[in-house]
Amino acid sequence: VVNCSKTTRTVAAMVLGCRELDKRLHIAGVILNQIATARQERVIREAVQRYTNIPVVGVLSRQKKDIFPMRHLGITPHQEAASVQGAIDNLAGIVAEHFDLGAIRSLLAPVPRPAPPESRTVQQGQSVSIGVLRDRAFQFYYEENLEALREAGANLVMIDALSAAALPDGLDGLYIGGGFPETSARELAANSSFRESVRNAAEQGLPIYAECGGLIFLGRSIILDGS
Repeated sequence: VVNCSKTTRTVAAMVLGCRELDKRLHIAGVILNQIATARQERVIREAVQRYTNIPVVGVLSRQKKDIFPMRHLGITPHQEAASVQGAIDNLAGIVAEHFDLGAIRSLLAPVPRPAPPESRTVQQGQSVSIGVLRDRAFQFYYEENLEALREAGANLVMIDALSAAALPDGLDGLYIGGGFPETSARELAANSSFRESVRNAAEQGLPIYAECGGLIFLGRSIILDGS
């Protein structure tokens, strides 16, 4: 997918560079994003197909307004956006009209999953339970990380930090991902029993991995608009 803002034939050079940079990577098709005019699309399409021999399988025109509700770090998470389904339907309609979905489907092929390394093999009786804060405040997770934990034998326990009274009993570890704790700061602060349970678990030696917004949650305080 190439951002074509204020460019024409240079897009072909970018696609060509991506193709040549890593020979292990097979680029099967190109989607042109942020197209402003029919002339720009024609020039770019002809250049990409001439110099790269890679088909253009979709075009997304520059939109007059954002399709999804936006925030300072990008798209507002769907957990906080009531209008997300309408935005998805809108985008789906644009894609259906301007993408060659038949060509895209024909280019798709199943990707074999690599066998997990032997070090991941879990001996019977070694199963662990890992709590994962996943709610409106913490929602940035790489699914591959969660899959790797499950493949290693972990039982993942999803927890809502905004409504749970305390951490569940029997956890062997806690994983707090990124997100926007600042937009839910008042609710997180109000749920004092949950915060105390996290603090007590940490002081008792529970392994905790936290990143980005999750690390902010572990701080002594969050100062928001002076409060």
